[in-house]
Amino acid sequence: MKLILFELKKMIRTKGVPILLLLTVLFISGLFMRNVIQQDALQTKKIEKFTKYRSNVIGQYQTDREALKKGPNAEIEARFEVGGLLFDQLEKLIKAIEDKKWKKELKSEIEVYQSAIHFKELEGSFLLNDNDMQKAIKQNEELLKRGLPKEDLDYSIQTTVFMKKIISLLFNTAGIMIVLLVLATLITKEFEDHNMQLVYSLPIARNKLIGIKFFSLLIVGLVWLSTILLISYALPTLFGINVGEIFTYPLFTKEENFLDSGEYIIQAIIYSISFIGFSIATILFLSFFIRNSIVNSLVILIIFCGGLLVTNSGFNSIWNPFPYQNIDLAVLNTPDYYPFGAIVLIGFMILLLLLTILSNRKRGI
Repeated sequence: MKLILFELKKMIRTKGVPILLLLTVLFISGLFMRNVIQQDALQTKKIEKFTKYRSNVIGQYQTDREALKKGPNAEIEARFEVGGLLFDQLEKLIKAIEDKKWKKELKSEIEVYQSAIHFKELEGSFLLNDNDMQKAIKQNEELLKRGLPKEDLDYSIQTTVFMKKIISLLFNTAGIMIVLLVLATLITKEFEDHNMQLVYSLPIARNKLIGIKFFSLLIVGLVWLSTILLISYALPTLFGINVGEIFTYPLFTKEENFLDSGEYIIQAIIYSISFIGFSIATILFLSFFIRNSIVNSLVILIIFCGGLLVTNSGFNSIWNPFPYQNIDLAVLNTPDYYPFGAIVLIGFMILLLLLTILSNRKRGI
């Protein structure tokens, strides 16, 4: 334990880790402040969106009215009637948004989209496709059932939805790569500064030394993860707007089923811990093998970015550890992989640690 504490002190003295944590806190705080500022703008954007839909419906409604003046037509009459109803429902929806009555807004939006789908079946024009409207109806009905207002996934100040946004921004390839490059430099720098020669001269077994390095880096990674979760939870809880059972907010999976935001966060945490462990084992193996900061950083970039390219090319198998670079997509796009995906990551972590120990037993300084 003393050796691990010694390693942690060395890492802190390099200033890379404290700066990383500080930048993380500033980033999350800045994003939350932006979301708070954007709340009134979100209301305005919603009103503008549905006003645009209303204008489109008015245009069709007036066209149909002029056509009916020329003579009766059953199809146009049916569309004319639905168009009038849709116009009234859009007026009601816009009023609910202006009055900030979220339950009425959800109900009115359901009515609007149901009428709009019927309107389009009658060859009417509406600026939204049927699939998006069906999805919105399904979500609104679920939100009403759970007693929750609809949140903007990008600008929300509701605790669990804001945490989801932070997870999607920081636990992706870019965020993970920054952390890995900082941690990898801590190891290779010891070789470049010849400090490792002194360490190797101490009466410490190499497998124990590798274990100490791994757990020290893992602690730093978990501190970074904990900082993200703590700040992204505390800010919206203290200064945000939370209505109802916030951990039951329904999130769509790729198959358009619902996953509670609380379950999403639990899975994201488990995947994050597992992927951090796998990633640290990877950079530890590479750092002890390459021992040069620049070359090591390039190899890490190639491996992880290459893994992402392979994944995006279609190889998104449960045995492929690299899709978990993007935790948000891993949870929502491959819900069937949980929890076995985390076990696979831990398996790769153990394998890489064993390879690091074996490859360094007989290697010289």
